Amino acid sequence: MSSAPSPKGRRVTLDALAKGAAVPQATEALVETRQEPAAPPPAPPEAVAPAARSGSSRDKYPSATVYLPKKAIRLIKEISLEEDRRISDILAEAVDEYLTRRGHPSLEQLSK
Repeated sequence: MSSAPSPKGRRVTLDALAKGAAVPQATEALVETRQEPAAPPPAPPEAVAPAARSGSSRDKYPSATVYLPKKAIRLIKEISLEEDRRISDILAEAVDEYLTRRGHPSLEQLSK
C-alpha cells in the first residue's frame, strides 16, 4: 500500500471524525490517524446464549429472505410505522392469508 498522499492531501479517518477531529479546509493537508480500539466490541446478538433471548421470535421461527421492489419495501415500512407493528408481522399476515386462501393450514396451525 502506498503511503504517498493524494493530490488533495490525506484523508481523515472515520474514527478521527467520530472523535471530533475538525474537517480542514481544502488547502490544508489532512493527516490520517489510526488508533486501536480500547476494548473489543460487544458480541453480536447471534453469539448471545439462547437463554438470554428467551421468548424471542428468533428462537421459535427460522428466517427467510424476501426480495421486493424498493417502493414496496418502503411502503411496508411506512405501514409498519403507522400501525406500530413489526414488518415481519405484516409479512406473516400476508403469507397466512395466501396459504389459507389456497386451502393450506394457517401459520398458527403450522406452528403447533
